[in-house]
Amino acid sequence: MSEYPQEYQEIEEEKKRPTLLTVLVVLSLMVIANGLFSNLLGLLAGPLSADQVQEMVNSNMGQVNQLYEMGQPYWGDTTLKILNMITYTNANFMMDRMINIVGYSIGLFGVLNMLRGVKLGFHFYIIYNLIALFGIYASVPVSEIPGFYFGFFGVISFLFIYLYSKTLPWMTK
Repeated sequence: MSEYPQEYQEIEEEKKRPTLLTVLVVLSLMVIANGLFSNLLGLLAGPLSADQVQEMVNSNMGQVNQLYEMGQPYWGDTTLKILNMITYTNANFMMDRMINIVGYSIGLFGVLNMLRGVKLGFHFYIIYNLIALFGIYASVPVSEIPGFYFGFFGVISFLFIYLYSKTLPWMTK
């Protein structure tokens, strides 16, 4: 038995952070910290040289050709589009990195605010997901983005937004 009256125990239980929120925050922080860290390091390292990009494309063309020979044109096209995405993002290096850094920073702000119980953090998290999904379109033509990119990352983003929305009743600020 607790030494507190029943009404205080109910208030204390009501303020306890949902376990789901803690799990989501940990997972989100791992992704956001990794993305922010890798983009900041990439910014310090600078873009690849034209020779480095060409060498990377050439070294992967064997895989693309092998996929076509195996009767896997979808995966051959997808691999080729990924190589083209890398080429375009390298050509638009500063813009791509800055969009990513801003997006991850917004995500970090949103997640930390949700952890503190601030509902506004949820809205910032949605903005982060939109930037993460659509930011690539600023530097890569639509025709060069594989179909699975938006589908896979869109589903993951929607799932996390949905799960975070389940914790909104706990957020009171």
